[in-house]
Amino acid sequence: MHWSPISHPGWTGVPSLFSNGRAQRTDSFKTMIHFLSVCRNLTSLSLTGIIVSGEHQPAIYSLPHLRKITLRSARFQNTAVKIPKHNVTHLRLFNVLCEVGLSHILHQTSSTLTTLQINEGPAKAFSLRTPRCPRLTTFTHNSLRRENKEVWSFLERNPTIRIVRLNARYCLPDQGPILLPKLSKMTASWELGRFFLARPELVEFHQHPSYNSGTVRGLWSCLAHAQRSQLHPPRLEQLRVAFFHYSDDFGALPIISHVFGSSLCKLHIWVEGRPIGWPPYSNYAYLLGSWTRLNGPGPYPGNQVSVEFARLRFIQVSFGFQKRAKFPITTCMKLLRNSILPLCPALEEALFTAISSYESIEREEPGDGMQLRIRKNGRKWDLAPQN
Repeated sequence: MHWSPISHPGWTGVPSLFSNGRAQRTDSFKTMIHFLSVCRNLTSLSLTGIIVSGEHQPAIYSLPHLRKITLRSARFQNTAVKIPKHNVTHLRLFNVLCEVGLSHILHQTSSTLTTLQINEGPAKAFSLRTPRCPRLTTFTHNSLRRENKEVWSFLERNPTIRIVRLNARYCLPDQGPILLPKLSKMTASWELGRFFLARPELVEFHQHPSYNSGTVRGLWSCLAHAQRSQLHPPRLEQLRVAFFHYSDDFGALPIISHVFGSSLCKLHIWVEGRPIGWPPYSNYAYLLGSWTRLNGPGPYPGNQVSVEFARLRFIQVSFGFQKRAKFPITTCMKLLRNSILPLCPALEEALFTAISSYESIEREEPGDGMQLRIRKNGRKWDLAPQN
């Protein structure tokens, strides 16, 4: 159930409606609260633009099947009212600017919480008074601020977290990564992720959509750092990475396969569109040779070595195309035959798509005619275009 007293979906101001106030627009909320008791199967509640008073909070928590609470520019008012036993496991907070309000709802839900997502928020979202969440396994925090020491302090006090998503502005404290011993899945910038790639527990890494590593050389620099600190054989099974690919760069596939070739099962690469000023007939032809160029143990000159993805079963290549652009089907099929299949003996499926930007890769669906999926059929490959 979603409740919002405001008409403009982009509204980000501080909420001014109290659930027990006299404003006429709060009447609908009071009516909704009254009828919540008959919604016995309600599992998710989303509130926008309201401060929920203490007298109304027990009615929310008393719902027997309520699992998810989402607050957008809203908060639960600090109260001494006793909260009934509940089973809220998912908490999502968007633009909750009051530190006291954030701390209050965390105290109410900390014992049952398994998933916590905070997008923007107060300058110091956490403090030493923030309660531990003994069952917390998934944590997401997106903020435009670089000061995030309190976030690392919160992570240190919650070692049960297995999945973490931190936006591109986060950096590690000077002492290095001494936290998150059970971390298995991560979405972050390469500057942050490279410190965790050496951990054998990490099986999935996604480059954050708001971060772009630049060129393939930049990608190699991050992976080389991770490899130097590798204490165990890499176990990363899923990887999503974006880069600008130019003709004078070394290939991406050999670089990635050299570090994760023995463990990677799923790979998604987003490639920036053709640089401005390039002739239209180039059509990504420069990708065909450079992606399979092998130069020693990495992309630097040396003895030729054989590098492959021994376990890779699925690969997705997304090109940075705007809608209604001509999709390079011929290039995709050549890329599969000449560059991907020789390096991927266990491959079962390849997907080529057009996504306008890496920032939109998690929410944008490819348009008609902007997707090519190729599956293995027995011992043969069906290379015919399939929308």
